[in-house]
Amino acid sequence: MADTFPDMFPLQGQTALVTGGTRGIGQAAAIALAEAGADILLAQRDDSETSTKQAIEALGRKATIYPADLSSQASVAALVPTILLEGHRIDILVNCAGIQRRHPSHQFPDTDWNEVLQVNLTSVFTLCRITGAHMLA
Repeated sequence: MADTFPDMFPLQGQTALVTGGTRGIGQAAAIALAEAGADILLAQRDDSETSTKQAIEALGRKATIYPADLSSQASVAALVPTILLEGHRIDILVNCAGIQRRHPSHQFPDTDWNEVLQVNLTSVFTLCRITGAHMLA
């Protein structure tokens, strides 16, 4: 019989920050990490969507929601310092948030283009940089 993910990669005592954890791949990743023993910090637009948090808590793990607007560089830059000030540490970072905007390329508004780049690229780099510095400290 094959080992399960929690057996192969036990994560007891670890804390994971997950963006995009309210649905899809991000939600599956957050729950899988919790199944392996990690506590989960969910960065999401607001705290109204709680199904992932509830699923994690049903596994006996801690889950905390941190509202963050990944389309705002200021919000992204404040996320990790806020988490650390509240006494958490971050051992694992999962960047799963993403957006799309659809327009014909010759009519694509700069505001939509900039928002897609901010959420899908810049926020990922910023969170990797800030979280990586914390992990290496």
